[in-house]
Amino acid sequence: MQTVIVETEKSILELLAEISGVVLRLDDFHESLDYIVKQTTRELGASSGSLAVYSRDTENLKIISSYNHSMQEIERMNDNNLLQPGKGIAGRAFSTGEVIQTPNIRCSGEFMSVLPQACENYTSLLAVPLQVKDEKIGVLNFTFARQTVLSENNRYLLQIAGNYIAIAIRQSELTEKLQQKNEKLLQMAREDSLTGLPNHRRIHEILRQEFNRARRNKAHLTVAMVDIDYFKRINDTHGHPVGDLVLRKLAAIMDEEIRGHDRVGRYGGEEFLIVLPDTDIEAGFEALDRIRRKIESDGVIIGKRNISVTVSAGLTEAGPDNYPEKASSLVKIADRQLYAAKKAGRNNCYTG
Repeated sequence: MQTVIVETEKSILELLAEISGVVLRLDDFHESLDYIVKQTTRELGASSGSLAVYSRDTENLKIISSYNHSMQEIERMNDNNLLQPGKGIAGRAFSTGEVIQTPNIRCSGEFMSVLPQACENYTSLLAVPLQVKDEKIGVLNFTFARQTVLSENNRYLLQIAGNYIAIAIRQSELTEKLQQKNEKLLQMAREDSLTGLPNHRRIHEILRQEFNRARRNKAHLTVAMVDIDYFKRINDTHGHPVGDLVLRKLAAIMDEEIRGHDRVGRYGGEEFLIVLPDTDIEAGFEALDRIRRKIESDGVIIGKRNISVTVSAGLTEAGPDNYPEKASSLVKIADRQLYAAKKAGRNNCYTG
């Protein structure tokens, strides 16, 4: 069978330059990998190409990008963990860090053991390792319909290309981890650690957003301040751990009882702020009184004890005829109404 050289040193250099530009240019890194695999496959004159990365979970190589491979082939190799470090041509290239080419896979037991039915369509195979210094990242695989051999120079240039792709993959992984950490920090900055509700700062942001939206749309907005009655007595009698459980239980009840577009946040201590968009004071009172009655009837069960708990609420409304200048004014008014509810005997809702 005739051996074919399908690429020149110049095309490999141009390919390397293009890979550099694509990785820097595209925002979607997975789209970048798909493009790199496709272009590299075409430039080499290969029939198909794939990029596999090492999975620490399975300790095998998993294909994450491919060109001109059937989904059945990819799923079979991934689902059955057929690409293993040190085994087969791809696995050996990954483990040794060397470009490995097999001009005639029909004479290679390595390829036959991985995907025997593919031998009917392919003649040659090329595997390019992806690594950063001593860290192994993955491997690029190319199959050829005709018997194909690379020159030593082109093997070297392809290995450089593989290293560059590996650096880009590693950088993408680090960037993704950094983004996840930043998102977690942002969540911590907005979320109350005990109840999981929006914290004081976040619920104020939500209130301002809903206040501005209501004013733009000339809509109603009801705001309620809720306080646990005699919470200090609960802490003194049952201890602070039980007090924390009471806070979590009541937070869960309020979050479950409000509508999907309503929001409740922990305002501080045993106080909660509830924001009810598109709600007038009458509907707001009905919602808060329903929550109050549920808390009173359910109580908080801890072990074999059922601790009786009640809440008081103060409500106020902003509407087409009475928007205050600032959203924070609604909180002050609701807080005054809460004080009135406490003064009136607790376990009630007060609108003034």
